[in-house]
Amino acid sequence: MKTLAWVLAGAAATWFFTAVGSRWGTSNHLCPDAAIIVVTFLAMRREPAQLATVACILGYLVGRQMLAPLGLTETSMVLCSVATYLAVGHLSGSGRLFLGVAAGGAVIFYQLVIFLLLAAVRGTAGFPGWTATLLFPNGALTMVVAWIGYPALMRLERTLTPEKADGLTWR
Repeated sequence: MKTLAWVLAGAAATWFFTAVGSRWGTSNHLCPDAAIIVVTFLAMRREPAQLATVACILGYLVGRQMLAPLGLTETSMVLCSVATYLAVGHLSGSGRLFLGVAAGGAVIFYQLVIFLLLAAVRGTAGFPGWTATLLFPNGALTMVVAWIGYPALMRLERTLTPEKADGLTWR
């Protein structure tokens, strides 16, 4: 149930930002990656099995939206989630700013993994525009959105995780 809630949160935010980006004419080249934000947040707070499951499902949903070859975004998202989990574990940080920086770096890593997988499998790969080529604008935008969205993610985390009471309870 918790996994489904995180998948729905990431998918709904991804669809929202895609709709806003297409309305503003950025055509998905300069758009925060909400799926990466959710995966990065989970890498900071959850165990690897749930993280990989959420990453795989979100990768599938994002891939269908991008019309990417089956398996490309799923593999990239899982690789990115594992790398983020390991990096966050070694740095052992927390908070809004840490989530923002980690999500910004993760989205750049995710785009590079997609590019490298396409180049390895197809022999050719390219970026759709100059904003995608730079990778930094998407990373910076994702970092800002992750920083802003941190309280909402924490609220969802508290809702999904019951409080553990220590000691006696009186009724």
